[in-house]
Amino acid sequence: MLLLSKDDLSKLKYKGLTKARKELGVSYLGNVAHSSKFMHSYEHGVATYSIYLASSNLSGFNVCANDKHCREHCLFGSGRARIEAGAGKNKLVNSRVKKTQLFFVNRDYFMQMMIAEIKMHRLQAELDNLEFSVRLNATSDICIEDFVYNGKNILELFPTVQFYDYTKVFNRIDLLSKYTNYDLTYS
Repeated sequence: MLLLSKDDLSKLKYKGLTKARKELGVSYLGNVAHSSKFMHSYEHGVATYSIYLASSNLSGFNVCANDKHCREHCLFGSGRARIEAGAGKNKLVNSRVKKTQLFFVNRDYFMQMMIAEIKMHRLQAELDNLEFSVRLNATSDICIEDFVYNGKNILELFPTVQFYDYTKVFNRIDLLSKYTNYDLTYS
């Protein structure tokens, strides 16, 4: 279910955030306060940047190592995604699939776009006098160390930003001793 071919995705060259959004056909990879759950954080003085990818293997790529335990109850099919599906629309789901495919097919492009968005939202949070945090796995369970650009993972690229995740992969708890800017909950 590729919305762009693997070849098309792999050929994309990052030329800035505005061009990337237009070229990819998505408004954003991640955003702040775009779900009711993250609005609560915003109301408590924290702007949380989060990314919603296609869950399980819906995109043709598996983003959840232990999805057998939660596939049927995944948050991916709730909220706006469920409303759109009930109305016969697939724009949100297609966007999430495209973002997931981009992550696996053209990681550098994905990362450059994501880094630009994080910088933009972090600056906005500072201007609004808000704390800033990042949750890259709102509907996925990809190891945080797989978000790599130029040989550094996202935690190393943003050492002063607080990242957090929920996981069903028990040994990821070991990452907490490696990174002081990462919080993880086993769920």
